[in-house]
Amino acid sequence: MIHSKSFVKEPGNENSHPLRECYDWALEHCQQRRDNDEGTMNTPMLMFVQKSVHEHSNYVTRRYYASTLESFLRFYSGHGSCDTERHFDEVVGCGPCKAFLDFDLDFGRETPAKFGCQDIDELCQKAEDATSALISAIVEYHRHSHAVCVEPIIMKAHRPGRKWSKHVVFRGSLWHDVTHVGAYIKWQCQQLADKYPLLEQRSCKMVDQSVYYYRRCFRMYRSSKATEPSRSFTLESGPAEYEWHANESANRSINDRLLIDSLITAVPLPKPDSLTENESDNAASEMGEEQQPHVTSTFLEAAPHVAALVGLQPIQFYKLTDDDQTLSRRGPRRADLGSNAFCDPDFARELQDFFSDQQPERVVPFAGGNMLRLDCRSRQCPLALRVHRSNHVYVLVNLLTGDYAIHCYSGACRDQRKQWQKLPPDIFAEHLTSARDNCSDAQLLPSLARVVNMMEW
Repeated sequence: MIHSKSFVKEPGNENSHPLRECYDWALEHCQQRRDNDEGTMNTPMLMFVQKSVHEHSNYVTRRYYASTLESFLRFYSGHGSCDTERHFDEVVGCGPCKAFLDFDLDFGRETPAKFGCQDIDELCQKAEDATSALISAIVEYHRHSHAVCVEPIIMKAHRPGRKWSKHVVFRGSLWHDVTHVGAYIKWQCQQLADKYPLLEQRSCKMVDQSVYYYRRCFRMYRSSKATEPSRSFTLESGPAEYEWHANESANRSINDRLLIDSLITAVPLPKPDSLTENESDNAASEMGEEQQPHVTSTFLEAAPHVAALVGLQPIQFYKLTDDDQTLSRRGPRRADLGSNAFCDPDFARELQDFFSDQQPERVVPFAGGNMLRLDCRSRQCPLALRVHRSNHVYVLVNLLTGDYAIHCYSGACRDQRKQWQKLPPDIFAEHLTSARDNCSDAQLLPSLARVVNMMEW
């Protein structure tokens, strides 16, 4: 049995992609053959990344891990005696996950005067009020709309005078995947923005929306940045059994149950007995008999039948927009891309050929299925007009208009104005006509027909 494996980028090898390799390995090893060769055993894999700073420079290296929960707990708790020595992020993949929030208020960008405040203290108080309102709304949404009781675990890592930062993970919640969480959080912020301007997404970035994409990294509880080790995420408040951990010191021992509950991709099993009766092994054995059994997002992606088997019902978030009556929802999983009438595989292959200079690796649905994102290997950035050291570019294609633009994951390039261009008519018009002919969703047909008529030149 292999309980963990790590991946790191090979120096000088442009074809080395440790995150992708780690993710593929994790999916493949969520179920393994027993050592005695008698059947198979479920081994849910958690993905995380360890960061370190090069001794003679500020260059940050990343080592990606796929590990069982049991191995992760031993590794994490035993790695250093203080938070300043732990630099770990959780990797959030494509499977079911908990709801979570990332609050980040940079006082250099979001100045007190911008929001009518006299000083930073007043701005922080407004941020606290907005945060409390949003958390309460999320708890109520779960209770009223889905009859689920969730408890927020709030972690803080403020930098006095410079940055106000919090992470929130909702214990008890389970969503279809990270994009559904992002769509809901965006909608919920819009509902509260009139009363709490800090939640208005266009004028303020306090609620970080960039974390709701596949394979993004989320700093763990009691971890610090490799470049800023003095600031770690510690518990501010949470469920009653963890209250005595609030405002704990950076060198205090870590509570394993709190650590697991704070993970976005650690999913508790509500009915472990059902899994034991229907599977050859209990997929929850990693946490031991005394604690609630858990699996991981990666495991539920690799074995989707398990969710229904044990009674897990991940929340999906669909919203119908009023302006064009199109469904604003995430498209199908990558494995089901061929069955999506709004993006057939032939069209995806044509896009990959058209953007071959950017070296696309995969095509995934984006922005509720109305767009496609091409994840690329190229670091040649048209926004910075240079080759990035680590950040890659990606291409967004608007399926409703036929426009595309090259974007970049670099924080410095993210807010720059993008140059949107038209796809060649011979590629796009054929795709839209096919989508109109094959679309079975009556609510999508009117908008498809309008766009097809506009494109038939």
